[in-house]
Amino acid sequence: MPNPTRKRLEAAVKQAAATEGIAERRMRRWIAVIALIEIFSIARDAQRLPAFLIKGGLALEFRFRARARSSRDVDFVFPMPKDALMDALIEALRIEWSGFRFSLKGVPEDRGHSLRLVVNASYQGCEWSTFEVDLAQGSVDDSEFVTPYDLGAFGLMRPSTIPCLGVVEQIAQKLHAVTSPREDRARDLLDVFLLDTCFAKNDQDLLAAIIRVFAERKTHPWPARIELRETWRATLQQILARSGLEVGVDEIVDGVRAMIGRLEDTLHQDHRLDNGSAWMFSPAGITEDPV
Repeated sequence: MPNPTRKRLEAAVKQAAATEGIAERRMRRWIAVIALIEIFSIARDAQRLPAFLIKGGLALEFRFRARARSSRDVDFVFPMPKDALMDALIEALRIEWSGFRFSLKGVPEDRGHSLRLVVNASYQGCEWSTFEVDLAQGSVDDSEFVTPYDLGAFGLMRPSTIPCLGVVEQIAQKLHAVTSPREDRARDLLDVFLLDTCFAKNDQDLLAAIIRVFAERKTHPWPARIELRETWRATLQQILARSGLEVGVDEIVDGVRAMIGRLEDTLHQDHRLDNGSAWMFSPAGITEDPV
């Protein structure tokens, strides 16, 4: 079946965006990113790229669609050094998928922990969408396959499932970020709330992941406290207004605090000692906390 003409695809995208209640530009980006992931999947299956996963805001958009905040970039994790990855990635970008091709704009920016690329997507030779891609080195063992938006409904090829960072691991990483005194990430508070309230609870595994992430990063202790910083209420209200979520800032804060309370209870239940002490994590390591 041939791919739709650009005009037909644009009309279908406009209608789908209205149905989803999102901006047309956001729908175009979803389609382009899914096409890029398909290209990487083809290269992976041909052993030209290693396995990978998606984390960050786009992983949430794939899970929650319009209920998630709109993300500005795409976070890829590959189990290889980012410098070695560039050659393989450039080769992979030669692949075409369902009328889509990709090219890099400008020079990659080395951000220390990742490489940031500006990627241009074209459809049938005409510009379609431009977005940022972050490439980071890391483990891809904790991935879950998520069903993407059905591009077959637009007359395009149907995409395969997308490897996304597992829910438990994503909550652990975002909880660390949102409670870090070094970070200013109000948006992660909403992300943690959505992940915790929309998926089945697995507090044993979640607690283990959180303790490991806090221990590895050694920036501040666990259990952590949620504080609504000076600008966060306004920031969250803006995000909620754009997403149309029927939830308030206080409900989000209370929900994340309740999650931390559940985990503290689990910690004390699982690690209480015969002498009446509990094990807790601090930047110095696991310490004994008299009860």
